[in-house]
Amino acid sequence: MNLAEIAASALGLVGVILGIRRHRGVWWAWMASSLLYVWVYTQAALYGQALLMVAFVSMSLWGLRDWGRPQEVNEQKPLEGSVPLLVGAVLVGWLFVGGLLSIVDSSQAWLDSLVAVMSLLAMRLMGLKARSCWPVWMVVNALSVWLFLDAQLWATAVLYAIQLLLSIQGFRAWSTPRL
Repeated sequence: MNLAEIAASALGLVGVILGIRRHRGVWWAWMASSLLYVWVYTQAALYGQALLMVAFVSMSLWGLRDWGRPQEVNEQKPLEGSVPLLVGAVLVGWLFVGGLLSIVDSSQAWLDSLVAVMSLLAMRLMGLKARSCWPVWMVVNALSVWLFLDAQLWATAVLYAIQLLLSIQGFRAWSTPRL
């Protein structure tokens, strides 16, 4: 555990709390956390996670822009018809990224790639303010705890365990209208 990992974990936790509260600052916190995690994950040979953090920086800019416009939690675009397409995209992405990571010295190619691909889906749903982002985050966070324990990234594993609990709270908070 090093200072960069601890700082990235703390910023990630702040980001989740701001996300639950639907505060636009979520994107700034996640951007800063992601930048720090690029280095942490590269050092741990979790290249899928490092690439994911680069994508998160870009998606945070997108989220910052989208959340600057007034909109509420959104399920007007029902995802039921999109579920087979989303599952298919995750499966194809997982196989593609996992295959690439297994060629390099990635420490956990298949789990790393599954977490990365599912995280991209969750982040995009979050940017859309779709309540369905929270169940996806629940799965991502549970898998991440396992991934980071195996990589001996203790602060990050604790962060994702807390985020798992917070994602349940996020789903509940986004299921009720804001006052």
